[in-house]
Amino acid sequence: MKRKISTVITALLLCAVLAISASADVLYTAQATYSDPAVIGTIRGTNAPARVAVTTTGSAGQRIANFTNAAGASRVALALCGDAYGNAADTIWIYDPAATAWTRPLAETKNDHLTNMRAMASLGGYLYGITYGGNVSRFDTADDKYTADNTVYNCNISGRTTPGEGLVAYGGYLYAIFSDHSGYTDYKQSHLVKLNADLSVAASADIYGKNVNGMGSGVFVQQGNKLYVVSNGDSYTANGYNPSSLIEVVDLDTMSSTPIISADIAHAADSSWCHYFSGIAIAGDNVYVQAFGYTVDASWNYTYSHRVYETTIANLGDFTKWTLFRQFDATAYGAGIAYDSNTKILWVNVGNGIYGYDGPTETHYTNAQVGGNIGQLAIITMSGVRDGAKLTPVATPAAFIPASADALSSDVPAFDVASLDVYATRIGVKSSDLIALGVGGISFETTRLQTAAESLLASGNTTVSEINPTPLFETTVSAAGNLSVATFELKGSDFLAEKPEDINLIKVKADFSGIKFTYAATSADYTDGHFTVLTSTDAIASSISSSETYKLVLYIKDNGDFDLDKRDNYIADPALFARTSTTPTPTPTPDGGSSGGCAAGTGAAALLALLPLMLWRRKK
Repeated sequence: MKRKISTVITALLLCAVLAISASADVLYTAQATYSDPAVIGTIRGTNAPARVAVTTTGSAGQRIANFTNAAGASRVALALCGDAYGNAADTIWIYDPAATAWTRPLAETKNDHLTNMRAMASLGGYLYGITYGGNVSRFDTADDKYTADNTVYNCNISGRTTPGEGLVAYGGYLYAIFSDHSGYTDYKQSHLVKLNADLSVAASADIYGKNVNGMGSGVFVQQGNKLYVVSNGDSYTANGYNPSSLIEVVDLDTMSSTPIISADIAHAADSSWCHYFSGIAIAGDNVYVQAFGYTVDASWNYTYSHRVYETTIANLGDFTKWTLFRQFDATAYGAGIAYDSNTKILWVNVGNGIYGYDGPTETHYTNAQVGGNIGQLAIITMSGVRDGAKLTPVATPAAFIPASADALSSDVPAFDVASLDVYATRIGVKSSDLIALGVGGISFETTRLQTAAESLLASGNTTVSEINPTPLFETTVSAAGNLSVATFELKGSDFLAEKPEDINLIKVKADFSGIKFTYAATSADYTDGHFTVLTSTDAIASSISSSETYKLVLYIKDNGDFDLDKRDNYIADPALFARTSTTPTPTPTPDGGSSGGCAAGTGAAALLALLPLMLWRRKK
């Protein structure tokens, strides 16, 4: 029997006035050209990019950083370059990734000492930035006010240009990387300066790499007390390679550096190597290395080459044990690499867009899709609220339709567009209780979703670590009280579980409490309040792969506990997926103390360039 189904999709005006659930695996900026306004966008998993804002400032470059404020809350800083030559302070937008729409920053601030920034990091309640002009300065983050003070450190080695290129926090100190050169030539060894919270020098040392370029993601990667640093080497070389390009590791406890591998070693092992190292990403014991090279013909036409190699930390110094993971050729400059440890996706920027690798699966987002050439790319992993699970209605296989149930047919009409107030009234809530989702459609406001999930799942040491709302959808049935069977396609990563029986699928009620759907293990369970998961071939799924597409089958009875629309013949369902985490109870040591600890990395994630390297490099 056929039934009508419509997914509630909000109009563009609604999206402009409601807060988007501010969770994204990737936050990026992009520009059509160097001087154009910057597009701000998000990418959730392998979903299509969503452009959430356009800014008229920062056209000379942008920086993005995860950090923690004075209250211990997760925040994201987006710095928009005021002037590449150091004549105007950068505008910095502060976001709350758990609650703030990316369209509107939580706060905006400036610091006259911070112009043309390369990186940001947080320490002791302050947000710090480092500039190409060699300055390190800070903001007080108390009460989310982000007040700049006049505390500043400037690096100047023997009167030489010492641009700041990297900044991380570790063990109660900041560690700042400064390059050292005259103009575009005569590169010296770079410097590492250890600073306390008040920006007084605690120690300094030379490191081996020359010409560290902090504009690309993966140029420096922190793993506890180890700081991996990639340097370009001496002056840029077209139609060749830089033998002195280097990957090294710095022990932040001792300020000592150890070279790992140089480009001349790579070239000796592979004569086709005409690159320099441009970034690394660490994924557990695996390491991905990006290499960049370019050629220029007599008419000044550029061709860019990128390679990504896969190896291990143990084999990072042995090029013969590297595997060529991907080879790219592009007509636009762009370099950057980053690994998202939550989604297990490797992100690579190579000038002609962004590539995401979820295992062997490749997803390519072109420059047209993201809104221009990628400027900055950051992994945002702090929020527990996703942008939403996109539901695509499909026909329910006959074997999963109980007798007398109303099931979705394959000729679904076009989705209706309805006003927020209408649907708020139908399900018995206020319009302010609903928000627009990043994937389209509407759901309950973030705090309402969290309340529903926590009321069911949180107890003792178990907490709700992540939620992923589904858009509110509406169906009709042929007779009051009938059972509705609705089937939707969605990505495996949306379920927040690795097995169907472990899925936490929660219906959100009008009083913002939750009621949990039950997994249907057999056909006898195809009743109200149950669900099952099918593979793309309509078999019952035994496990869930994040990169595969599945069918979610929902069983909801008209006017039952899982129906939010109490009119006869109409069913409304706002729901969410939830993931829980359990904190082990500490085991006391014999002397009454406890053991354990963690090291958290900070700093700018993914700093990528926009223009041909020889034109973009080192503006001052």
